[in-house]
Amino acid sequence: MSPTPLDGRGYPADLGGGVVLRAPGLLGEATLEDGLLGGTRGETENATQALREAMDEAGFRQLQAVSVRAQELPAPPAGGDVRSADNGEPGMVLTVPGVGGSFGQVLMLVDEQGVITWHFPDADVGPAGLADRTSFTVSRRVATRPQDRVEGPAGTPDAGSEETGTRGVVSVIGTKLLSVLVFPLVEKGLAKVADHLAKPLEEATHPYGIRMMTPTGFRVKAADPLDGTGWDRLGRGRALLLLHGTASSSHSAFAGLGESFAPLHAAYGGRVFAFDHHTLSDDLGANIERLLQLLPPDRRLEVDIVSHSRGGLVARALSDRMRSDGAPLDVRRIVYVATPNNGTPLADPARIREFLNRVTTMLNLIPDGPWSVVTDTLSGILTAVRVVGSGAVGGLSGLATMRPDGDVLGGLGWLEGEGEEQYAVDVDFEPTGRILQLVRGVDGVVDTVFESEANDIVVPTGGVASIVGQQGFRIPREHRLSLGTTNAAWHCSLFSQPQVGAQLQAWLTAGASDG
Repeated sequence: MSPTPLDGRGYPADLGGGVVLRAPGLLGEATLEDGLLGGTRGETENATQALREAMDEAGFRQLQAVSVRAQELPAPPAGGDVRSADNGEPGMVLTVPGVGGSFGQVLMLVDEQGVITWHFPDADVGPAGLADRTSFTVSRRVATRPQDRVEGPAGTPDAGSEETGTRGVVSVIGTKLLSVLVFPLVEKGLAKVADHLAKPLEEATHPYGIRMMTPTGFRVKAADPLDGTGWDRLGRGRALLLLHGTASSSHSAFAGLGESFAPLHAAYGGRVFAFDHHTLSDDLGANIERLLQLLPPDRRLEVDIVSHSRGGLVARALSDRMRSDGAPLDVRRIVYVATPNNGTPLADPARIREFLNRVTTMLNLIPDGPWSVVTDTLSGILTAVRVVGSGAVGGLSGLATMRPDGDVLGGLGWLEGEGEEQYAVDVDFEPTGRILQLVRGVDGVVDTVFESEANDIVVPTGGVASIVGQQGFRIPREHRLSLGTTNAAWHCSLFSQPQVGAQLQAWLTAGASDG
């Protein structure tokens, strides 16, 4: 389509196809694009392989894509301004045709520097906007310093390399992209109770299962399923169990270990396995019940656990359940990597969109590893977007597990028996460049979620190794690796840091002897 001028006065600009943009204070042009996320036919599309595959997995497709190339005027015309309902920032309104009662719509905004925010319809017209016309109000602020794009962790291949393929979500930045995505509200045969929506969606993208983790397959989805021979091997000595975090799977959560995985695998005599589980739709109790169903009834395994994020809470719940006589697992050591042992405010239903914005943006700006890693986590995020867009926030009981003010965390125990040990890994992520605008208020001073408390962009840093009000849970300094304040590591990239792999070996290889 041909570009449509934006004159700064905020008059509705007809972009064609029933798409109208009202952008007071912007002087430039807007274009209704043909391809995915602003790409045009015959040219390289802006969407990466990771986004395309994640959208397919989660049942999304794009209806419209609008690119905006403009400068922001010092002041909009009197009486013609638009403000975002989310944060009061100067806004613009995109209006598109509705899609009827069987589908929902959501808008993904990618700004000029790659910051991604999710937006749901403005009007009170039912879940996800069920009307002839749907409007979205989003920020019109122009990110003018694309050179502030954040680089990936040290030691990871460059984006776009032959080894990894293009990583992240959007491969081209510099233009504001507004992509309206559509998804089915109700699956065939699915009960119409909104809070039941999350579970079948998550099962489709992140199913339950137990698998072996091998040096050749630990970064491959669904590789090395456990069979009888594998269970026999796990019973010959202490084993290592890996538990992933929210919206993730074992192959993506631990992919960053890279060359550090082989020494751990050797130290445990190849007895390394992982539990893939639901993190959005099931609470900790449901996770443990499903694990017990998957474990052979005639075996008792001695295990150490390396956990990431919410997986650490699963580890604590599991160790609590394994205290009874005849329990199938004997948990000896737990490593908490970025675990919200004291909760995270992002688990509050009112903060769900901020959680989605933060993780999606970080996947785009600081991608960790190959595109398949980004695809897996992004498909989990899109599942959550679909649930929220269907009006089913109450169905995200897996996220609610991490609420600081909830009932779950206070009831969890921790390892404190003879011969039992706990370890922690944390980081304080220091945002730079455009990411500052994602995590801080309009005044650029206070983190609107964590209120200036040190955090890794998802979890409070101090809550990994200690719990407020529970003095028994305080991991000693010699059992803690703190990466300090840095912009090189965040919640989902800790396993890519060389010092983390080295510390895991130091903590775990002693006692992991062959049977």
